[in-house]
Amino acid sequence: EEEVHGILVYQDMFPNGWCVTPDLEERHFELWCRVGKCVADKVIFHLVSLLILTKELCHFNISRLLQGYIWSLGEGNFRSKFGNCLQVQNWIQEIKQINSLRIL
Repeated sequence: EEEVHGILVYQDMFPNGWCVTPDLEERHFELWCRVGKCVADKVIFHLVSLLILTKELCHFNISRLLQGYIWSLGEGNFRSKFGNCLQVQNWIQEIKQINSLRIL
């Protein structure tokens, strides 16, 4: 596939056969898509980034801001979207673990 707006697409960075097992490759792609879908909104991206980068002491306040913002969007899946945002850090950690299994 071609680049989208100058950004490499997933298949360019992770071509078929890049990982030691196809199951882990599939899981990696699934997690990659989940993270991308979750943080596509710029405000959510920044708030989730703050959750990941700040100390736990700040997490409550940032989580409340995130929750309020998602609620203000008026989407029907408010709880699911908020829960997914809280999972992003775990998904990224799993992606990093799978990345370490790259076939050189």
